[in-house]
Amino acid sequence: MTSGSVHQHLNTIVNLTTFPTQVAVKDIDSLHPELAKNALLYEDLRLLYKGGKELKDNCFRFLVKRQRELGSAFMARESKINYDPILSTVVSFYISKMYENGIEVEFSSKESSSVDQFYADFIQECDRGDTSLELFFTQLTEEMLVYGKSYFIIDLPKLDVVPSNLNEQKELGGLNPYLAHLDITAVQNWQCDDFGNLVWCVVKNKQVVQRFLEKPVTVETWTLYTTQEYATWKIEYEDNQAKPGTADRKSTRLNS
Repeated sequence: MTSGSVHQHLNTIVNLTTFPTQVAVKDIDSLHPELAKNALLYEDLRLLYKGGKELKDNCFRFLVKRQRELGSAFMARESKINYDPILSTVVSFYISKMYENGIEVEFSSKESSSVDQFYADFIQECDRGDTSLELFFTQLTEEMLVYGKSYFIIDLPKLDVVPSNLNEQKELGGLNPYLAHLDITAVQNWQCDDFGNLVWCVVKNKQVVQRFLEKPVTVETWTLYTTQEYATWKIEYEDNQAKPGTADRKSTRLNS
């Protein structure tokens, strides 16, 4: 299946009334042509920005062997590579200037007592991970300056119990949104409308899960977000197992 036909296949899935219970991993794991084209560039930029030992270990990506240069001479140059992180210096300078006065949030209400405590808490911790709103957007700005783009989503907490009504959902904090940063390479595929707005996108997550007294298991998920709902497909496998060819759906709708 070509990249174009895979993209069309995903568009077909988005337009379905109900999402399929299974999808082929090769289809859901496909990359948008833009990401496929720039994946190596993003990795180079990451190494150049971070520098340090990781860049030295990958210096072959940037250090070119000269014509007629002996292999031993090239290896000697590799071992003595020194890198001045200019990109990091420039980005840090602009970020410090942009956020030197901090961020300010203005509320339209004239009565301060009417401002919900949620907003004061949200400014101090916006991602359920002790990250302030200012630090969160500082990190997004950093990524924007390095890669030219950055992604985050606004999500709602998953409650341990299903609320019986709207008031109970509010009391349990089920309507208190939080922000979640997405790596630029995690957003694998997407479709935009004529105005550049996302119609849908596929976000991949891969992690190794270590359960008590069990072997480590690699878990890969693909979440398809549309403007109204989302659906997640998942696979699990151990290191000595073949990667499954189909992914099972674990779906939750935003709007019923």
